[in-house]
Amino acid sequence: MPNEIETFYLHGAREVMPSEAVHLERIVSALEQALTENHGLAFDLSKSLIETACKTIIKDRGHEYNANADLPQLIRSTMDLVCIIPDAVDNSNEAKKSLRKTVNGIMTSIQGICELRRLFGEASHGRDAYFMQIESDHALMVARSADIIVNYLFRMHKSIPIGLRNTRLFYGMNNDLNEWIDEQNDAVKIFNFEYKPSEVLFHIDHEAYRNLLIEFESEGSLEENQDENSAAGSNVDE
Repeated sequence: MPNEIETFYLHGAREVMPSEAVHLERIVSALEQALTENHGLAFDLSKSLIETACKTIIKDRGHEYNANADLPQLIRSTMDLVCIIPDAVDNSNEAKKSLRKTVNGIMTSIQGICELRRLFGEASHGRDAYFMQIESDHALMVARSADIIVNYLFRMHKSIPIGLRNTRLFYGMNNDLNEWIDEQNDAVKIFNFEYKPSEVLFHIDHEAYRNLLIEFESEGSLEENQDENSAAGSNVDE
């Protein structure tokens, strides 16, 4: 009799999950549930989890992914962007060789996940009504492998700076800038509705908001210019 899985938690994925990543959260939760209720779905969801992580990281780093790329191609593109060892690291050449071996091992795991998903995934293909699913232990191994891979990719992604020009922006992440914009501008009113200027700018002109953020982050230049303008205005009045 196969071992029953009573609880399962994707510690690795949840540890590095980006804020506001609603779609990723749904996949993680669905995979955790599948392991305890219908482990055949775990093969499909494990593959989807890695695909989502790869596409998210590629987009975060200012690149576009091929919509027709399969999982091995996505993982290779992602690792080319984030699996980097600086030349300044001791024994960097040896480390790079070892990393390539690790990457090849991950690629082998990915290929195995794809094959198991093709053979036993519940959602990917129609099955004979008497199809016999393999034991849950195999699904557990696949889910844990996916969890480790996703954790590793996001950790590498976060360790390599992107720069404000390419990074993905969320309104709530830049409270200092938002407060500064709101202090310098009147609220936007439409009939009886009132909106914050910073929120309007963020949603209406994303690039203008980004440019303001870059200038704001560069040694507080916006505030300095504002102070200079205010001082100049005071001198004129005198």
